[in-house]
Amino acid sequence: MSYIDTEKVSLHLREKAIDPTNRKILITNFHHTDQETDLTEPANCKGFGRVRHFKLDSGSGWPLNPLPIVPAARVLGIPQGSEMRAQVFQNSVCNWRCWYCFVDFKLLSGNKTHSEYLSCDELLDLYLDQDEPPSIIDLSGGQPDLTPEWVPWMIEALQARGLDDKTYLWSENFGGTCFDLFFTSIDGISTGFATKRPIPVQIAQQLHFEHVDCVTGILGILTPYPVPIDGVCTAVATDTGFAVFFESFVAGLETVELIGASGRGAGYI
Repeated sequence: MSYIDTEKVSLHLREKAIDPTNRKILITNFHHTDQETDLTEPANCKGFGRVRHFKLDSGSGWPLNPLPIVPAARVLGIPQGSEMRAQVFQNSVCNWRCWYCFVDFKLLSGNKTHSEYLSCDELLDLYLDQDEPPSIIDLSGGQPDLTPEWVPWMIEALQARGLDDKTYLWSENFGGTCFDLFFTSIDGISTGFATKRPIPVQIAQQLHFEHVDCVTGILGILTPYPVPIDGVCTAVATDTGFAVFFESFVAGLETVELIGASGRGAGYI
C-alpha cells in the first residue's frame, strides 16, 4: 500500500490547475465521463457545470443540514425552503484519492481531455446563459483549496456584473491540502475590492482535530476581505475527545477579529 505525499502532490497538481497570469482555473467538463452518468440533471454550461440539490433533510438518523440553505436564504432575502439548487463548477485536481469520492479519479489529475482553463468571467457567461440560473454558485472539486485564488477572483467577477445582491457564493474545503500552500497563494491576492456591497460567501471547512490551528489561520487571512463569511467546521473526534477540540477551537477564534460571530457545537458519541 502506497501513501500520498500530500505536500508534493499538492504542489504538482496546483501547477496544472491554475493559470495565475490569465486568472484561469482548470475546470472539469462532465461530458463523456463516468460522473456524468450519476448526475440527477444533465450537465449544463456546455458541459462545464452541473446542478447540485442542497437539502435540509440529510436522511433518517442524521441531523438537519442548514448549510448553505439557511444563510443563503437569509442573505438573499428569499423564503427558506427545504431544498435549494446550486450551480456547481468543479476544478479538475485533488491531492487525495478517497474511496468514497463521487468523482471518478481521472477527473482529479488535471486531465485536459476532460477539462479546460476558464476564467471566472467565462464561467459567469456560461452561468448567465440559462433561463433561470440558480441563486447559489458552488466552487467545488476536486480540491478547491489547491486553487484558493478562485474564490476572490469569482467575487470580483460577480461584483463587476452587479450580481452581488443576487448570488450566494459557496466553496468547500476538504482539509487535504498543504496549508502553507494555501497561505502563500492567498496572501498575494489584492484586497482592494471596489464594491457597492460585500457579496456573501460560504466557506465550508472540514478538518480533523489536529488541524484546528489551520481553521483559525484561514479565517485570519480571509477577514481583511470585505466579505461576510459563514463558516462551518466539522470536527472529526479523536481519542483526545470532542471537549478538548472545542475548547481549543474557541480559543483560536479569539485570535481572529470576527463581526457578528456565533458558535454552535454538537458532539456525537
